[in-house]
Amino acid sequence: MKIKIIKIFILFLIFLLGAFLLPKEQKPSFHKVLKVVEADKFYIDINNNNKIDNDELFTLEHISAFHPFKTKHSLYEAKRLDMTIEDYLKTGYLARDWAKYYLENKNVLVVKFGKDVYKDTKYRTIEFKVNSDDYTKTLLENGLGYINNDSNNIEDFNFQNLKQARINAQKLSEIKFYLLNLKTNVVHNLSCKYAKLSAQGELVGSKFQHFDLCKFCFNNMFKSNHIHNFADEEVFFKDFKNNSIYSKSQYKKFSNIELYLINPLENTAPDSNCKTDICKRIIHEINSAKESIDIAIYGINDEDEIITALKNAKQRGVKIRTITDYSPEGYKIYPDTITFNKEFSSKTDSASSIMHNKFFIFDNQKVLTGSTNISPSGVGGYNSNIAAIINSNEIANYYKNEFDKMYELNFSKKKKKNSNKALKLDDSEIEVYFSPEDDIFAELILKNIKNAKEEILISAFFLTDNNLIDELINLKQKGIKIAIILDASSALKFSARTNRLRRADIPTIVENWGGKNHEKTIEIDSKILIFGSCNFSKSGFYKNDENMIMIKNSEIAKFYRDYFLYLFNSIDKKYLYHFPKAESFESKNSCSDGIDNNFDGFIDTDDKNCSIK
Repeated sequence: MKIKIIKIFILFLIFLLGAFLLPKEQKPSFHKVLKVVEADKFYIDINNNNKIDNDELFTLEHISAFHPFKTKHSLYEAKRLDMTIEDYLKTGYLARDWAKYYLENKNVLVVKFGKDVYKDTKYRTIEFKVNSDDYTKTLLENGLGYINNDSNNIEDFNFQNLKQARINAQKLSEIKFYLLNLKTNVVHNLSCKYAKLSAQGELVGSKFQHFDLCKFCFNNMFKSNHIHNFADEEVFFKDFKNNSIYSKSQYKKFSNIELYLINPLENTAPDSNCKTDICKRIIHEINSAKESIDIAIYGINDEDEIITALKNAKQRGVKIRTITDYSPEGYKIYPDTITFNKEFSSKTDSASSIMHNKFFIFDNQKVLTGSTNISPSGVGGYNSNIAAIINSNEIANYYKNEFDKMYELNFSKKKKKNSNKALKLDDSEIEVYFSPEDDIFAELILKNIKNAKEEILISAFFLTDNNLIDELINLKQKGIKIAIILDASSALKFSARTNRLRRADIPTIVENWGGKNHEKTIEIDSKILIFGSCNFSKSGFYKNDENMIMIKNSEIAKFYRDYFLYLFNSIDKKYLYHFPKAESFESKNSCSDGIDNNFDGFIDTDDKNCSIK
């Protein structure tokens, strides 16, 4: 009897142990789909904490959804399914959008999920229903998914509908798609040879403002049949009288602020003779200096009259301190910098960044600053530039403080942040910023353009910072009128960014003057003028030694606005969508001005673009 009882007890223990060790059947339960990655990959909230956890990423077993990514795998699958890669990707684009609409933030009935990752992937498998319909079956029947090679489930093959997949792709044929190269972040037309050569890409629709455009397949995108109405341009010009006075360089004195606008239409070539008003003014201030002259310039070339004036000032006892950029490339452009440095014992930076300032301080009282280099194309009057002379001891002290930092060999990121405050000078409010220690983009440019109420006018040598471009597009969408003049060389070199602005219906015209558009100027609402040495680029904002100044004065802003509109109007409107070559017969005087306008090593008729009309 005891033996029988023991046997029964042992059998009971075995039963209990089996109950614990054998896998329990999962009961169906509802869970929310938190995020759809692709139509076959999703985060499902299994633990119901309403947040995405790493172990809640699931996929389907033996089933794949079409997806919009071009990879070796998708190329293989497209061939296996007898589809073109373009149709495969288009169907994938549709599948992902459909799944987001069908699943995201919806509760689904989870029937079964795997506890281990599926094969060599990072996903666990899952089976679930949506509104009582099996999701896998729905995906296959709608032609949005297909069966993997490793499946032996005959039932799944009954639901696979590749015919519908091809119909889906055909329905999308009228929608314009592009391929984003995931290695270069460049967008291509699907027919572009570089799209076909791309090994890793994603199919994207028309909203791709954050990426560069392929200059080969988008260069002709803005032909006249694609030109937008550019209503902004009409608003800008409807009340503007094309006053011929602006065909010359402009000067105007506003009490203690004097503005020089150097017109690129005035001269047919660079000039080393000191004939322009700005060059004569520099020499006048040098000759008038009694105690000190501090000079921070990128370089100097072929400006003997200015150098002679500085030597004379030095001989009469004026203390002269000079800073220039140290760069073998810069010395090629400004070879006289070497002898200038020896003559005045210049301090130079040795960093990879550029000392790109162009300012003078006279007797710690007057500051001359702007975008104008000391060269035949700068102060010689061939390039478009802006310069200002400000008579203010407080402004001079701001610039002297910056100069002293660099003179002690604290360049670029070695400089400590400034605490410069806005100053009142006569009827003007002035703010001064230096990079990279001051955040010129956020604190000066972004702050002011975001407060624009009506219009923003930009004249720029470089406009390549994507954050700035993003904000301009955003402001355009909010109704702010914007117009831009870009330099020919940089606009073509960074054509993808130029075209982003154009695609956003921002009138962005490329100059064909011969000389460069060397400005770095922004005018806002006929109230604010921002200018200086800083190009609108990441290097300008965050790396190089630069200075920018903001003047809030309606009279000054309007003076510049009229001049800007004259220059904008002087350019053939076909260059709102076309790129004139900087050295070619398209750009006036560039084939006879004696300089290498496009930096390819060839000058005038030696350049292939100037050999044939």
